[in-house]
Amino acid sequence: MNFFRRHWYNVGLVVAIISIVYLIFAWGDMSILQRLVFMNFIVLLIHQFEEYGFPGGEPAIMNMALQPSTKS
Repeated sequence: MNFFRRHWYNVGLVVAIISIVYLIFAWGDMSILQRLVFMNFIVLLIHQFEEYGFPGGEPAIMNMALQPSTKS
């Protein structure tokens, strides 16, 4: 469970890659709305990986912006 807690965004990237492959092969069998929902899901997973994995930095930025230290 610690692995998943520490690397959930990497697991999400793997799910996004699998979803891209599935979308390519099932493109003709899906309606336009299903395609859009699937692509939105993939973009969300890739965005989360970009924020937390590579290049990362989102948690540090959020801590500095939302909970700044009072120490000088």
